Amino acid sequence: MRIDIDIQDLPRRFDETLKLMASGDEIYLIANGSVCAKLAPLPPRTLNLHPGAFQLAPDFDDPLPDEFWLNEDDPLMKTHGLPRHDSTDEKRAD
Repeated sequence: MRIDIDIQDLPRRFDETLKLMASGDEIYLIANGSVCAKLAPLPPRTLNLHPGAFQLAPDFDDPLPDEFWLNEDDPLMKTHGLPRHDSTDEKRAD
């Protein structure tokens, strides 16, 4: 069923509007006498819509190498000349 709600009334009727949408009603928001929006519930999610479309690599959950965590051989560091973060390079303020 179509239900029109003035946009000025929406804050006051928000909970009611959500319940109406959940029950399958079409909610049309009216501003200045004309429809400005239609509210509708999201369709249910379809699981396994495209089975096999995404496959994890066999080593997906293997630990990452130390080079990853230490920024060694990082192409961004080399390309942009960014300094490596190394705890031994930090200077302490005395």
